Amino acid sequence: MRGLVLEGKVVTADAMFCHKEVCEQIVGQGGDYVLIVKDNQPSLKEAIATLLPDAPPSRPSRRTR
Repeated sequence: MRGLVLEGKVVTADAMFCHKEVCEQIVGQGGDYVLIVKDNQPSLKEAIATLLPDAPPSRPSRRTR
């Protein structure tokens, strides 16, 4: 990501990018981020729930048959 211009941008990514080093790099380059946190990171998920106790309701899956 060092070659990307992130200043003033919002980076969205899945759980694969949910690492402290990635977040620090994005912010260090002037950007912001929105990342998915899954159940395999229980400590992080709990910390987020503490900060944001009123999580939005989950949506049902859109499976097509």
